[in-house]
Amino acid sequence: MKKLAACVCLFFLFPVFSLFVNGVSACEKRISSGVVCSAVAVLDERTASFVFPKESEKNWIWYRETTRDDYAEYLWEVSLDNGEASPDYRFGAYLFKFPGAVQGKGSLTDLLRTAQHSVAERGVNSFTVREDMETRATVRDDAVNVLIKDPATFDLLFRSRPTHACFQFIEPGKEPVICRAKIEYRLGSKPETAP
Repeated sequence: MKKLAACVCLFFLFPVFSLFVNGVSACEKRISSGVVCSAVAVLDERTASFVFPKESEKNWIWYRETTRDDYAEYLWEVSLDNGEASPDYRFGAYLFKFPGAVQGKGSLTDLLRTAQHSVAERGVNSFTVREDMETRATVRDDAVNVLIKDPATFDLLFRSRPTHACFQFIEPGKEPVICRAKIEYRLGSKPETAP
């Protein structure tokens, strides 16, 4: 696991896209057409769910020979902008091909079991993995669902009530899929008006 964590640090030095360009979210500029994602934060249970678009692929292959070592092969990433006073965060499931990795194949659940699940915080020049924060990615109805269930992680990520989440999915040989969703805040089962 330490080897994968080192890859994440390298990856966050060279993020796929910067969050803001000329005051406009890079996510808004690069949204994939026709892609729907959803974000829900349940305040009283201190949980959050970020659902990516459904996957049609049933058989997944990872650690491909064509993937260069120390590169992100698969990525399901959510980013939040918590305002100017707070750092930005990225979290999700990341599968990096480390040197000597043997090709694997299986279901989407198998792939996610192999992936690293982490939260990273923006620093001055790069993102740093936060070992004290937790996230998990699971499969629900053929879609990847990135979850925040740890109360301390939830409190830190949502203390400034971000209004939108940007989703990014990367897989080998395809263009990144990017979508943006307004975060719906709920008290129990009741939706709350977003700030």
